[in-house]
Amino acid sequence: MKKILFVLISLAAIIFVSCKKEDEEPTKTVKIENWPDNVKGIQIISGYRYTDLKQADTKEVAAPSDNITIHVFAADVESESDTYAFYGNLTTDEELFKVFVNGEEAENKSGVVQSGYGGERLDTNAISSLFTANVTCNADTLEISFENAPRGIAFDEIRLSDETIYSYFDVSGLGEHVKAQLYDVQANKSRTFLKQVIPGGLYYVYKNSQVELELWPETWYELNGSKVYADGVELTDTNGGDLFDCEFDGNRTSGQLIKITGSGADLINVSDFINTTLTSTSIIKKNDSDPDISSVTIYLSGQDYDGSDRKTASINVDENELIGQWYMSRTDKCELSYLKSDGVWNSLNLDKNNDGSYELRLWMENAKSYYTVKLAKSK
Repeated sequence: MKKILFVLISLAAIIFVSCKKEDEEPTKTVKIENWPDNVKGIQIISGYRYTDLKQADTKEVAAPSDNITIHVFAADVESESDTYAFYGNLTTDEELFKVFVNGEEAENKSGVVQSGYGGERLDTNAISSLFTANVTCNADTLEISFENAPRGIAFDEIRLSDETIYSYFDVSGLGEHVKAQLYDVQANKSRTFLKQVIPGGLYYVYKNSQVELELWPETWYELNGSKVYADGVELTDTNGGDLFDCEFDGNRTSGQLIKITGSGADLINVSDFINTTLTSTSIIKKNDSDPDISSVTIYLSGQDYDGSDRKTASINVDENELIGQWYMSRTDKCELSYLKSDGVWNSLNLDKNNDGSYELRLWMENAKSYYTVKLAKSK
């Protein structure tokens, strides 16, 4: 009886060990001896399992499949001029970043950075910051090694792979709080947004196209009159208002880069408007057949409007309250807007006059024309 019991226990143990081995997940040993500069992480994907590595190491990883994807993530790079973006190496670099798996060079499947949107996708000479390789490894060990290192790339290095008909504008040298947009101006004066080679300020355009440059300040800032330059030559503002406008004739050469620098914006002093209650002192209607309005009261609060960069405004017309938003586009100019019943924003300009009074043109939904309203502070 004891012999029979011993045999049964032995068989159970063998069965248990056999089942345990079958249930164990296959693994591979990943070996990385030298971690390259400017790499922030490596990801190994096998089947449905993935492993993240942050430093040189020898590590056992889950590998249910011999078909393995290796992602190498390039680190972000900063420069003195803050005009660098990280895109790995340029395809023209002699010391190109390479990845080897068990001694064999892996092909980068992530390709180059593309520019444009919609139906137009153009290759650049910059390699993506994500190196992706698909390999088959039947061995138990996956040894990953590198040659050279990815690097940061300046705006003026990045080009379209086929630039024979293009020129470039770099607006990354503009001052803080200044925004820019470039347009391709057609013969009939219609404008088309220019596309960026990379986000942040590098645009491309046909070398023979007429180009319009438009500059404007961020919300709560105003352009301070600083000069604007193209390759060091001062540009003339053709707008003369809150924006800066300038046009370039289409006589550029292939691959020519024009650097736009200068301009600046100052924070607007909001003390004359914020937390202010304004009460109408006179109301004049443009169209005599429009209904009369007896009073208009506006309160410009300091509270953010619905999480935006604008503030909440209350507009009372004969005690009918309209809730809207406001911001300042100039020291003496406030932009007001409120939602109409049809869901469309109605915009109003509230100006401060030289005599200290305030004035706006008020458009009402039940009127054919506007009302000129003069207001005075009542706080």
